[in-house]
Amino acid sequence: MTGEYRGKTQFHALDRYSGDAIPDFDDEEEWGVNDYRAKKSEWLFLANAYLDLGEWHRITPYVGAGIGASYNTISNFRDSGTNYDFGDVTPTGGYVGDGNNWDLAWALHAGMAFKATKNLTIDVGYSFLNLGDGKTGAFTANDGTCSVDPCSDVTFKDIISHDIKVGFRWNFGGDDYYDAASVKY
Repeated sequence: MTGEYRGKTQFHALDRYSGDAIPDFDDEEEWGVNDYRAKKSEWLFLANAYLDLGEWHRITPYVGAGIGASYNTISNFRDSGTNYDFGDVTPTGGYVGDGNNWDLAWALHAGMAFKATKNLTIDVGYSFLNLGDGKTGAFTANDGTCSVDPCSDVTFKDIISHDIKVGFRWNFGGDDYYDAASVKY
C-alpha cells in the first residue's frame, strides 16, 4: 500500500483556432489564441503488487502494478486569449474556480534491487502513473459571463506521470548474503 501527496505543479498550454474550426465563426479570416495556465496537485493511494524476476549477483529485477484512487485538485486556472477578426484584436479568456475530484488511478512499475549488505538493499525503479481526470469549477469569461450556457467546468483528461525513484530497504534480521556457498568434493 502506498499513499503520497504530489505537490502543486504548474500547467501551461497554448492553442490556436481558426474561424472555420468553430461553428459560430463564419469566416476563415477570424482566428485566435488561448494561453492556459493552472496549478495541479494530487493525493494518490495505491494497492501495489510486485514480482521479483530472480536474483543474479545480489541484483533482483522486478515488475509491478498498482490500482487505487487519486484526489486531483486543479487551482488558479486562467485563460488569456486574443481573437483576431479582420484586423480587429479583441481580448478573450476568463478564469475558473478551483475544483477537485476523486478518480481511478493505476500504475505500472519496473526496477532493480541491489543487496548492498546483509540488511541494506538499494532500490532503483520507474513508475508510469495514470492519475485519472482533474476537474475545475465553472468557467467564467473576463466580463463575468459564462462562455457557454450553462457555465461548465474544464476537464484535464488522463493526468499521467513518469517517476524515477531511488530508495533504501532495511532488513531486520534475515540471511547473510555474503556467506560463501559450501562446496562438497
